[in-house]
Amino acid sequence: MRPVIATKTSEVANALDELKLDWTVIREAILSGENARDACTENDPQAAPGFFAYAHATRRLRELLIPRGWIRKDLEGLALVVSPNMEIAIAVSTGDGGTGLPSRPLRTKYPKGPATKMVVEQNRQLDLFPIEREAQEQVPGWQTWLLLRRREHDEDTLYCELSLPYELDEDLHVIEWSRRIIFQPISLGPTVGDNDPVEEPIDIDVRRRS
Repeated sequence: MRPVIATKTSEVANALDELKLDWTVIREAILSGENARDACTENDPQAAPGFFAYAHATRRLRELLIPRGWIRKDLEGLALVVSPNMEIAIAVSTGDGGTGLPSRPLRTKYPKGPATKMVVEQNRQLDLFPIEREAQEQVPGWQTWLLLRRREHDEDTLYCELSLPYELDEDLHVIEWSRRIIFQPISLGPTVGDNDPVEEPIDIDVRRRS
């Protein structure tokens, strides 16, 4: 499908306002992750910079939104923050080379797990059959957006966007989106690197045995 893409300043502001969000929250969360990445040294494990970037961006996004009434949720390993009206949720993820570039196709850099597959299927169902607000208490149904960011090891620029996943391929990469809100690139200083083999955890359903 061809996504609806917001790139102009006014379009981005209107799209964020519709979601009850603002750029300052998105920017601070993303930069918190990048600061954690840059705090790593060559003595850290190889995967540490990418994982810390993901973890700290998620934590800061929650810290900023929970005082506004948002709710922390963990769905079978997928870390979410859900809006007060339970209409949208956000998870942090890593995008491929199309992240932040409206002229290029976009997909997630890493394969996703069963929880992401479930929320993407829910996104598609809600697009076809929206749940009435009065019924949401009985049947929780939110659209799950991905806050995607990309920072190459040889670049000092951070690309990011907030996009609504619609379809996964057979390898469980998100490959189709119904909406993309693309932000202006952020100029950063030199980075330790983004060539780690695993940047974020795959959401896995881990249940304690009874």
